[in-house]
Amino acid sequence: MKHALLCTAAVIITTTASAETFDYSSRDGFAITIPTGWHAISESQIQEMVAAIRKAAPTATVPDFRYGYQAQTDRWFSYPYVLIWVNPSGRVPEHQLEKIAKIDLSKSTDKLRSSMGDVVSAFEVGNAAYDPATHIVWMTSEATYSDVGKVGILSGGVQTEQGIIWVYGYALRDTFERYKPTFIGITESVQPTEALRYKSRFSDSAPFAAVIDSVRGIDWSQVLVAGLAGGIIALIIGIFSARKLRKDQKQ
Repeated sequence: MKHALLCTAAVIITTTASAETFDYSSRDGFAITIPTGWHAISESQIQEMVAAIRKAAPTATVPDFRYGYQAQTDRWFSYPYVLIWVNPSGRVPEHQLEKIAKIDLSKSTDKLRSSMGDVVSAFEVGNAAYDPATHIVWMTSEATYSDVGKVGILSGGVQTEQGIIWVYGYALRDTFERYKPTFIGITESVQPTEALRYKSRFSDSAPFAAVIDSVRGIDWSQVLVAGLAGGIIALIIGIFSARKLRKDQKQ
């Protein structure tokens, strides 16, 4: 096993014959492992695309994406790729997570799609599911846009004591099922620090959670909607990157 320090991002990388582990514990409280043949997208590239989206849509809420990975290719954000959003929105009670499959996302989906204008011509989202063994919320969705057609999306929300670490995996429709196990593996590899690791509580039970939510006035369904919105923004980063490449090639 070889160890190297990536000084520019203050990230410790552990390399094995089959995977790389990136340790972001000092910054965001977690480590993540990506498979062989995949590479980290530089944070400067991610921030450049985030800035472009914020400039194009100044009223939109754009997540603070910091980390991304993709299979080896000749350009950034080509499919398949993965983006990470660390959302410190607060701990979600497990009782609410267990009800997440019952949330109707249709209205929110329509609203999100319309807010994208002509960038995304269609957007469909499947049911959400919560895995109590891993404390991960899963959603699959599919977006259509004129540049490349249909893109499959797997969103995995790793629960923490401070919020959710969202992992978004993207692949073209005809290769999505092939890469889906890879996206699942990357998401399940997320290891929060002990302080951040999600822990079940007695107060998570239905009666206590209902009282607490009522007092605090929290609508936990909006946490899921925020995760869904983040997935669309992460998709648009790929679109903007492709358009920027075509523009640069014409010059």
